[in-house]
Amino acid sequence: MSSPADASTGAVSASPEELGQAVYAAAALATRAPSIHNTQPWRFDVGPDWIELRSDPSRRLHVLDPDGRQMVLSCGAALVTARLSLEAAGLQVSTTLVPDPANPDWLARLEVTASDAAPDAHVQALSAAVERRHTNRRTFTDEPLPEPIIATLRSAVESEGAWLHVVSGSDDHLVTAVLLQMADEAQKTDPEYHEELRQWTTSDPSRRDGVPTSAIPQVDTDRLRRSPSATSRPERPARCLRWLRRGAGRRSSWSVPTPMTGLPGCRPGRRCSGCCSRRQSAPWWHHRSHRSRRCRRPGSGCGPSCA
Repeated sequence: MSSPADASTGAVSASPEELGQAVYAAAALATRAPSIHNTQPWRFDVGPDWIELRSDPSRRLHVLDPDGRQMVLSCGAALVTARLSLEAAGLQVSTTLVPDPANPDWLARLEVTASDAAPDAHVQALSAAVERRHTNRRTFTDEPLPEPIIATLRSAVESEGAWLHVVSGSDDHLVTAVLLQMADEAQKTDPEYHEELRQWTTSDPSRRDGVPTSAIPQVDTDRLRRSPSATSRPERPARCLRWLRRGAGRRSSWSVPTPMTGLPGCRPGRRCSGCCSRRQSAPWWHHRSHRSRRCRRPGSGCGPSCA
């Protein structure tokens, strides 16, 4: 922002025009949030001093995510990203989750006002790192994370009203490995899952959503064969609030710079207890292009293709 700043505090006083620009920029940055299979299952409506976040059920994964849980978690990550952008600009943000229970697709509303407080340097660093965030699909080692980093991740998650379970000890590791193996076997034998995975895996460099094959280690494109379309299962809107908070907490934990990285995300070759699984049948998290009806930049998407 170019508004005058108080020399003693660094506080910024925003004009209505600058406030509107910051709101639009926050919605644009939010589209860079991670989402399951880079489906980008959200829509943003933007006003002069507010942002409304809605889920987009048309982009839900009907096989992998029949209840819409991962869709709402993805939207929670976008919500935190938008809020970070606004707070990094020195603005005050009031968040209302699930404003209308009768309309479960309307997940949140952010109301923005000017603030005399100086922007938080930590928040500014997190917001600046959003553009550099990327998904780590490389193999994780069994080297444990240091306790101070786990404590930092837990604090970030709990600040969003979520919780962090650290997979530690032989019993936890065994249970996790068995569950992952069972899930992997179930997906391998499900033709509808393979069709859905094929639809969201792409080798088209111009496509702004989905996961590029170049970003998937050892991808076997021969397995992505066509099968009958998946059928939709009923939504469970009563769980949306809890899922939204978990998505926000998960996004916050990924946004914590650590002594190992200095940037959001996991250190290559190291397992992040509680936020990353050792095995995943398919990649999850990517940035997205800008798809909002009211926040569209010329030439469609606003972000680069996934890398």
